[in-house]
Amino acid sequence: MLVSGEIGEVITIQHSENVSTWHYAHSYVRGSWRSRSHSSPMILAKSCHDLDLLCWFADASPTRLTSLERPTQLCLDNAPDGAPDFCIEGCPHAAARPYDAVAAYRDMSPLLIDLRMSSAPAAMTPPEAEAAAAIRSSALPRASGWTGWPISVITNDPTPQGIDRALRSSRYGR
Repeated sequence: MLVSGEIGEVITIQHSENVSTWHYAHSYVRGSWRSRSHSSPMILAKSCHDLDLLCWFADASPTRLTSLERPTQLCLDNAPDGAPDFCIEGCPHAAARPYDAVAAYRDMSPLLIDLRMSSAPAAMTPPEAEAAAAIRSSALPRASGWTGWPISVITNDPTPQGIDRALRSSRYGR
């Protein structure tokens, strides 16, 4: 339809690559894309294939590209008062933080919340911190026994003890 011109001339394309909070924390703050030696601007790290597709759809190279990112929220300067170095050390703010490593890797509730939200009506907005805490403690199914991504990234020992060891000693527990 684009090539034939059936829907008209492509003038502009607006594309959004949304990264959930837990995925941002896992991959771009704690993970391989966190350091300057392994990283690139977010638009290339997360959206390079999207850019290829957009150029293909438009059958042209862009004349202008704008990328908006502000990766400053998860840094030491913004750590809440009383936060320990590792989330598993008993962070008093864990229930109100979508970036809690214990929730992300021990019971995977941020991922499961995203999955639940993806099947929710489009008009539904993401839950606020209190609602997320209620979902975490309710009948949300747990991921016990899951050994795939992201667990396989943080440890070769996907047992509860292995996950806890990784949360106490690796960058993924920070």
